[in-house]
Amino acid sequence: MRTPTLSSSETKPYPRIFVSGFGPFQNYVENPSWKAVSKLKSSTTYELTIFELPVSYNAVRSIMSHIYEQGMFDIYVHVGVGSKGGMKLETVGHGNNYTKEDTLKELPTVQKDELLRTDFDVAEICETLSDEQQISVSSDAGHFVCDYTFYTSLSATRNKNSPVMFIHVPPEAENLTTEQVIPRLRCILVCLVDQFTRKSSRFK
Repeated sequence: MRTPTLSSSETKPYPRIFVSGFGPFQNYVENPSWKAVSKLKSSTTYELTIFELPVSYNAVRSIMSHIYEQGMFDIYVHVGVGSKGGMKLETVGHGNNYTKEDTLKELPTVQKDELLRTDFDVAEICETLSDEQQISVSSDAGHFVCDYTFYTSLSATRNKNSPVMFIHVPPEAENLTTEQVIPRLRCILVCLVDQFTRKSSRFK
């Protein structure tokens, strides 16, 4: 499968962010998460690489393991479609109790009895962004491929100073349209970069 590659000799003037959305799922020919992520671009404060992940536990683990090994990115952000309502910033990734089959009719081959938390101050982000943005904190990422992706990234990047965030967006046209989600994602990325650079001496 295709995975992003960058030359190790390239300079890193800004934090490099890996942002993923998900591919087709159930009734979604085009997943709302990927519709939004695919429109994101680098800015004057960060370099962005976007990637479409399949809705498959084991494929996600395989693809992301390869990406982690390359060590190309400073921040990992995953975006998935959630339930009705606004956007949710997830705080916890679960390592086990996955009982819902993915698009390949499979369950994770690797499960561990642990909970992992993001290093980002999610409450601060929600406080920074107004209530009108319809962004809130969540501690239940759903025990499906979204949750497993979040947990996999948190597990692979622990003690590596590469923080991870998972963002759930609502189904399209449920409270927020794709056109409304995109600027909110940009605002969240700015907040993540601000938190990261405050803690990292490399970008000061």
